[in-house]
This record gives sequence, structure tokens and C-alpha cells, in this order.
Amino acid sequence: MTPAPALQRSRGHGRIVVGPRGLSGLRQEGAARIGLPRGPGAVQAVLVNTSGGMTSGDRMLWEAEAGADLTLTTQACERIYRCDDDAAKTTVRLTAGPGARLAWLPQETLLFEGARYRRRIDAELAPDAELLVVEPLLFGRLAMGETVRRADLRDDWRLSRGGRLIHAEALRLATDDLPYELAGVAGGACALATVVFISARSEGMLPNVRRIIGQSGGASVMGERLVCRLMAPDGYELRKRLVPLVALLAGDVPRLWRL
Repeated sequence: MTPAPALQRSRGHGRIVVGPRGLSGLRQEGAARIGLPRGPGAVQAVLVNTSGGMTSGDRMLWEAEAGADLTLTTQACERIYRCDDDAAKTTVRLTAGPGARLAWLPQETLLFEGARYRRRIDAELAPDAELLVVEPLLFGRLAMGETVRRADLRDDWRLSRGGRLIHAEALRLATDDLPYELAGVAGGACALATVVFISARSEGMLPNVRRIIGQSGGASVMGERLVCRLMAPDGYELRKRLVPLVALLAGDVPRLWRL
């Protein structure tokens, strides 16, 4: 019996380095592309996966090193399609040097029926650097009538300052009846987001953060670390909270984020 042909897998590696004088390093391989829209203020980079989404065995690596202010976002949602064998995997490595402000603001990760996804985010900050990490997650598209009943997600974050781990989290979600589980633990919400802001300014922002989030989630401050969790019935309702929240914490919202 002739073995089935090996399926083509997508690979991508994008790296950007920004110093006090602006862009000082750029690397693009495979399906990874980095756009640099012109405009005043801090450098903004738009990350693009030219494969149009991820499925079994696909791999993506994004790296950013900020010696000055840098905002990273994505051109569109990252789509995770059905995986019949190996999971799709994304690795993010962030470094913020002295005095730098680094914002990781991708658009939503969209899980389709049967998706298997592994994501790892590692960040290292200088003692006086700031970091904002925002990760929205959608289970299907409500407007398209999609129901996600099978998905397998593992999401690991490790954020360090001065070589010391200050934030770690690990999400594990694997179920054959995802909407039922969400109805039990999240009131039927199919759009979720985690926001972590590491800054000496965190505590003073808590009252305004809670006002923006309202009843859609919660926020707390531990030292210089502000952590927010948000839930919504769909991506549009989630963005109605996330856009003003990002504007407050980052000082601006990427153009691609605006409603």
C-alpha cells in the first residue's frame, strides 16, 4: 500500500529590533511578514501570516526587541483551523530594554471546529521598562452561525523583569463539548481576553480600568502588574471594551484595531 504523501506545512519567522534611532533590525522568513506603516510617534509593526491561517503542524515564531517604544499588532485575526494530527504552534519572544515601552496587541485568535493550538509567550523586561500584552480569543464566529464543539488549546506565558519571573500563567482547554462548558463557566461567552500590563503606573490606573471593563470581567493589581480578564458573547462586544482599555494603557490604539 502506497503511503499517503506528506502534507505541506507552513513555517514563519519574523524578527524586529527597534533602538533609540528607530528600526535597526528586520528579519522575515517563510510565511512571516512585518509591515511598518508610516506615522508619527512610536514605531508600529504589523505582523502578517501570509499562509492565511494555521493548521496541523504549522509553526510561527515572532521576536521583537525594543530599545525604544514599539507597538506590535497583526493585519487580521489569526485563524486556527481543524487539525487532524499535530497541533499548530506559535512562539512569541519579547524583549524590552531600559526605558522602553513595548505593546503586544495582536487581533483576535479565532479557533474553528477541531482546532488544536499551542502558544508560548516569553518576555524579558529591563527594570524600568513597560510591557502591555493583550490576547483576545474567539471560539467560532457567532455572526456566521458557527458552533465550536471540539477544540484543544494550550497557552503558556512567562513574563520576567530583570531576570526574575513576575507573571506566569498556563491555560489548558480540551473538550468535546466546548459551548456547554463555556455556558457553565463563562455564562455562554464565546469571546475571551487576557490583558497584562507591567508598569510602575499600574496601580493608579485600576479605577479607570474597572470602569471600562464594567460587568464584562475583572481586574486586579499585584505590585507593578495589572491583570484583566474579559468575557463577551462575540468579538464585536469584546472589542467595545478592549479598544478603550488599550487606549488607556498604551496611550493609543493601532489603526487596525479601531471599530
